[in-house]
Amino acid sequence: MKIPTFRLALALVATVTVGGLIAGHSYGLRWNKTASLPPGIYQVTEAAPSEIERGSMVMFCPEQSEVQLEARERGYLPWGFACPGGFAPLFKIAMAMPGDVVEATPAGITINGQPVANSSRLEADSEGRALPPLPTSGEVPPGMVWLLSDYAPRSWDSRYFGPVPVDTVYGLARPVWTVE
Repeated sequence: MKIPTFRLALALVATVTVGGLIAGHSYGLRWNKTASLPPGIYQVTEAAPSEIERGSMVMFCPEQSEVQLEARERGYLPWGFACPGGFAPLFKIAMAMPGDVVEATPAGITINGQPVANSSRLEADSEGRALPPLPTSGEVPPGMVWLLSDYAPRSWDSRYFGPVPVDTVYGLARPVWTVE
C-alpha cells in the first residue's frame, strides 16, 4: 500500500516538531505565553536560593494558597503539571530580596524608596471582581523574595500575593527569542 505524500509529509513535520519540543525541554527551553514578560522562548537553568539576586529573571511555582487557587480559578494563572497543586510555572523578576524594604500602595510598589515601573495596583479585575488586599509592606524577611513584573502593568505578581518563599523559585531564566 502506498502512503500519500501529504500524509507522509504531515507525519514527518509532526515527528520533527515533537522531537524538537522534547529536545528543547531537555536543554531548559521554556515557552512563556503570559504577559508578565515578553512572550517567547527562555532558557531556564536550575538555581540554588543563594544564586537568586535582585533583578534576576526567574521561573517559580505559585504556592497552593487561597489567593493563588482563586487566581487560577479566575483565569489569572495557567493550569499545569510542573508545579504542585496543578499550577504552571511563572516567569517574574526578583525585585526585592531579604533585607530590602518594600512599600506596597495602590499607586505602586517602591523598593528601598525607589519606585518600580508598571507596578500600580488594580482594585478590581477586568470583570469587576475585587482583587486581594494590599500585601504587607516592610522589610523582606529571610527566605522570601518579591517577584514582580515591571514589563506588564496587569501582571499577577507579588503586588497581589506578597513575597514568596525563595525555594519556590526553581530556575534562572534567560530570554533566547522573544516577541515584543
